[in-house]
Parts: sequence; C-alpha cells; structure tokens
Amino acid sequence: MLPDQRLRPILLVSYQRKYYQNAHGVRTTWDENIRYRRLNTQMLAYGPVYRDELGVFEVKADATIPKDVLLDQVPLNHERFSKYCRGIEHSGLFIGF
Repeated sequence: MLPDQRLRPILLVSYQRKYYQNAHGVRTTWDENIRYRRLNTQMLAYGPVYRDELGVFEVKADATIPKDVLLDQVPLNHERFSKYCRGIEHSGLFIGF
C-alpha cells in the first residue's frame, strides 16, 4: 500500500451466532441469518440487503485433536466459507483482476 492510500470498509456483514461446547471441550459456532450490505465513504450502509441462504457451522478444538478425527464427527459438507468473499460477490462489489 502506498503512503497516500487509505483502506476503508466497503462492506457490512451481520449475522446471528450460537455457541456450543461438548463434554470434551470441543467448541462449535453456528452462524445464520447472514446479511451483506455496501458501505459508502462515510461508512453508512446503503442499497439493498443481500441475505445469504447458507449458514456456517465451525468447529474449534485444541490443536492436539487431529483434524480428521474432528471432521469425521461432523456429518456436514466440509468446505471453505468466507463471509467477506461471499458478501463482495453478492453485493456486486467484486472487481476482477
């Protein structure tokens, strides 16, 4: 980044999160009702709200527990999910390189 360039927020991401923990200390979060909205230069939301039809279930555990053991216990699709990237795509802010 050049010294005369400043980064500024361009996207507002909001969601509802639920927290869980099992008896073995494995923690999970469930994010739903994910919404994206553009931000103007004054950091005010404008334009339509884009609601994501997907939710995110994330497993958080001690590093001593092997990843494959954790993934075997979760009967869901395992894939990368970035709220920021999805928000950029849904709000029309994506700029190709």
